[in-house]
Amino acid sequence: MNVAFGGHTYSSNQFETWADTVIDIFGTIPDSMNRGINSFNYFWVRVFTIVAASLILQFAAIIFAGITLPVLGAILGGIGVVALQAEYVRRTLIEATRKEFAKHLPQIAEEQWRPIFEGVQQCFNDYANLIGTRINSDINARKIELDNLLKQKQYHEIDIKAEAKRLKDLEIEIQSQIKQIDFARESL
Repeated sequence: MNVAFGGHTYSSNQFETWADTVIDIFGTIPDSMNRGINSFNYFWVRVFTIVAASLILQFAAIIFAGITLPVLGAILGGIGVVALQAEYVRRTLIEATRKEFAKHLPQIAEEQWRPIFEGVQQCFNDYANLIGTRINSDINARKIELDNLLKQKQYHEIDIKAEAKRLKDLEIEIQSQIKQIDFARESL
């Protein structure tokens, strides 16, 4: 296979790789010995293949790391710098805002105290009216409930004075009947 590269022609037949040379060395072993060491020959071919693959992969990793890690490091460093600058700008803005606010706060307080006072006063008045209405409705509901309980008690309650008078009258009548019985017994 002929390949042109930078004005030079490369033929794969002209140049042999070191792996080809090693394979040729084992191939030149006489046939009788070659059969005996065939497995040995296969082992070394596999070893050389693995070593070559390992070297190629390590070389590719070194090139990849050499290209990407500096770029990635620069990007991360840039992000860090931008984050620090943003934090510095944020703190500076907050500090400047505090200073300006401290300058203008007395003027704002002087201009706005009346509407704020009236707004707060209105809120408290509304709250007081709402709570007063709720308390009054609760008191009225409790009063109605107590009136109902009092009516039920009076309906089921015995009039103590009337009951005491009835029992006294009954006692007097019973004593009079006992006297009549005693009188009737004595007369017998």
